[in-house]
Amino acid sequence: MDFASINWLAVLACVIVNVILGSIWYHPAVFYKPWLATMGKTWEDRPRGPMVTLYAFTLIAGIVETVSLGFVLNTMHVAGAAGGAAAGFMIWLGFVATT
Repeated sequence: MDFASINWLAVLACVIVNVILGSIWYHPAVFYKPWLATMGKTWEDRPRGPMVTLYAFTLIAGIVETVSLGFVLNTMHVAGAAGGAAAGFMIWLGFVATT
């Protein structure tokens, strides 16, 4: 693996967007309460206390996801927005839509 081929500025931007979107997605006013309900829990059952460990794991997972995707896109020799969109569609089709 050639870590020099990874665009680290893009990795940083994607991780920041990942954290921001996750914060919005799991905000109590958006989808946190319905997510708890699907797990059979109530608002009172939610985790309490410092969430530093959860946020650290989320941040690490975002970095691993983004670097992995960078390696995949470099292997596919993807360049430009159109190439990225086509690669994103094929990855979605092959790994997400099929499940």
